[in-house]
Amino acid sequence: MARNVFISFLGTNNYLQTRYQWEQEEPSKPVRFIQEAILSRIAKDWTENDRIFIFYTEGDQGSFKLNWKNNGHTRFNEGDEKDQELEKIGLEQRLHELGLKAEIKGLTIKEGFSEDEVWEVFNTVYGVLLPGDKIYFDITHAFRSIPLFASSLFNFAQYTKGTEVMSVNYGAFEKLGPVYKVKTMPIEERVAPVVDMTKIVRLQKLTETATSITEFGRIKKLSEVITSSNRDNEINDYIKNITTAISDLDEAIQTSRVKIIKEGKYFIKFNNYFKGAKNRSGMNRPLQVLLDKLKNELKNFVPGNDYKNVEAAIAWTYDHDMLAQAATLAQEYMISYTVDYVKKRGIKNPYLELKGEEKKKDPKTSFREFVGAILAIPEKDIKNKDFRGDLNVYDSLRATLLEIDLIKDIRKEYDTLREVRNSINHGKGDNSFEDMKKELDESYKKCLNVIHCYTL
Repeated sequence: MARNVFISFLGTNNYLQTRYQWEQEEPSKPVRFIQEAILSRIAKDWTENDRIFIFYTEGDQGSFKLNWKNNGHTRFNEGDEKDQELEKIGLEQRLHELGLKAEIKGLTIKEGFSEDEVWEVFNTVYGVLLPGDKIYFDITHAFRSIPLFASSLFNFAQYTKGTEVMSVNYGAFEKLGPVYKVKTMPIEERVAPVVDMTKIVRLQKLTETATSITEFGRIKKLSEVITSSNRDNEINDYIKNITTAISDLDEAIQTSRVKIIKEGKYFIKFNNYFKGAKNRSGMNRPLQVLLDKLKNELKNFVPGNDYKNVEAAIAWTYDHDMLAQAATLAQEYMISYTVDYVKKRGIKNPYLELKGEEKKKDPKTSFREFVGAILAIPEKDIKNKDFRGDLNVYDSLRATLLEIDLIKDIRKEYDTLREVRNSINHGKGDNSFEDMKKELDESYKKCLNVIHCYTL
């Protein structure tokens, strides 16, 4: 079972009792350490399986001595009644007094004054994480480079250990003013806001997602990233529908489903929910930029049942160097277009009239395969009347199709496209990637020029 894991860095300051407040919640009871307030809020139901890791520094001026153990600090002024604390109880004791079931563990880290020490801190924190951990991070007293590398560390752990960042909190004590002024305030009035930094940390995931779209053309994993970047539930509903639509397109591209790509239902859905999301005022700026980028990337797709969507998908895969998908889609496009052209001419599908055992064949699939076979018949076989399988069975249909102008013209270019596709998908030949890409582009465009001369 995945653990809940709290991670916090203990500072060295002589902290004042403060009440911490999350948005629209009652302030916490007065505590010297924000870790007490956070854990009282999130860890009440944690079990013995869960962990609380507090990282401190050693030495006379380190946080282990000053704040982990008791009375590391004295009162600010022994004669000043406003300090209101006769004893400075350390965080170790305060956490145990919370009565939580989760194991509490303090660990020593370096101070981070050099690159080597920073990497040691990184390794120490990374080392406590187990696969699947759900991380709650307190960044309030993290020092020097730790806030900078924290997001990288946790995203790295997500890839390598399957961890997940659940929350990142920052207690904004400084909003109350300088310490000497805060000390004069009644404790009940010392209410400091807790800032939720989770969305900021997850900005790196948005960046990676945008890079994945731009560089690699992969868009399927968009939903889980961007739905976690807003607190507006209605926006999240829009985003979920947007990403479902994009996932449908991605799956259709990866599996070369020409029919689904052509129908464009995913793009209609994308457009509708994109407009809805953009009209919401609560969308954060990074998400706006990402969605605009995505919209621009999909600018060649159109709403409605149109082969322009297939051409856009082929261009998408080609531009992102997905040659296997591009080549397969290109070949399937030529077959689909030819099938539709033939149907528009009223040519009957003989597979609709099958009986007995033969009726188990899918008529649409069988007819499509027949047309594909017509496009691929070698000229020498036509000349020698050497036909096999269904091409020999349905000789009248074969003869009719071979006389259609579109088929006559496309066959001259289709064979080259088919060979290029086989070369790419089956590892034939020793051409370089760039040579294969060039061959695919040339053969596809020649076929495209042919079908554009024949209107459906």
